Amino acid sequence: MSAQVPILATHRLTLRPVDRSYADKIVRIVGDFEVSKWLVPVPYPYEKSDADDFITSVQSGSQGYVWVIEEDAALIGMIGLDPGLGYWLSPERWGHGLMSEAAHAVLSYHFDHSHGDILRSEYFLGNEGSRRVLENMGFQDRGAKTSFSAAQGTEVPSRRMELTRQAWSALMVEQE
Repeated sequence: MSAQVPILATHRLTLRPVDRSYADKIVRIVGDFEVSKWLVPVPYPYEKSDADDFITSVQSGSQGYVWVIEEDAALIGMIGLDPGLGYWLSPERWGHGLMSEAAHAVLSYHFDHSHGDILRSEYFLGNEGSRRVLENMGFQDRGAKTSFSAAQGTEVPSRRMELTRQAWSALMVEQE
């Protein structure tokens, strides 16, 4: 993949590179425990300094490919490849298929522009929305694990998920 994060567009969404102008909106959304509790590295409470550090890290290239997700020019979430797929979405936008739409765009970009044959992700048990997004994208369950949730301050049971280039290609043919 190239070093520059491209703008991706879907039917309802625009995925853009992260910049400092998004910091306050990121704090507002990720600062909600209903969001941060499902994310491995995100502390709670989530402060402006956390967002500033994250944006600095993204802009340095150490976070892989990261996009803000906009709907009608408003930030509603974030998605990235580092190298696995990770994402979050504002709770008021849950259940509308928006994360699946964003994930489809990112996965299409990944498999069109990289030589990697396997992409990994995970979700915490109880996060049924995230499980559905991954399964809808063709990810297969690869077993149980635990991951430390910074927001919850403890190890949390999770499931390892994996998407192969072959499974993605088969899914794309099936959807045609």
